[in-house]
Amino acid sequence: MSDIKIAIEEYKKGEHSLVVVKDGKIVATSKDKGVRGILNVYTSNPQVLEGASVADKLMGRAVTMICELGKVKSIYTPLLSQGGEKILQRAGIKYQAERLVPAIRNRDNTDLCPIEKLTTGTEDSEEGVKRIHQFIINLAK
Repeated sequence: MSDIKIAIEEYKKGEHSLVVVKDGKIVATSKDKGVRGILNVYTSNPQVLEGASVADKLMGRAVTMICELGKVKSIYTPLLSQGGEKILQRAGIKYQAERLVPAIRNRDNTDLCPIEKLTTGTEDSEEGVKRIHQFIINLAK
């Protein structure tokens, strides 16, 4: 079975919001909400993402920027933003999405997701990920 099929199968069990598969093995999972799961994988061990397949609950610009920097091979998501799709296309990352939306909204659906807003002002994935990382650090204070 391909890595992306393993990732999708494991994700659809409903136990994880993020599943990373590489060389036929599940190498990382997360139950974290939002961008934290993939950000933690990327910051702790970015080599895990290189050539991997990723299934994530939703993907906006932030998650796809991390996937681009991590050199992810393919992704699956139930919900992908148009901005995220552009990043995946630019990076040559294969993707499957159940729904494509203009942008990722915040949890109460009153505005854009704050993480999506952070990355809207840049097309540079390195800059975008720096902004995300700083935002998460500030939240923890």
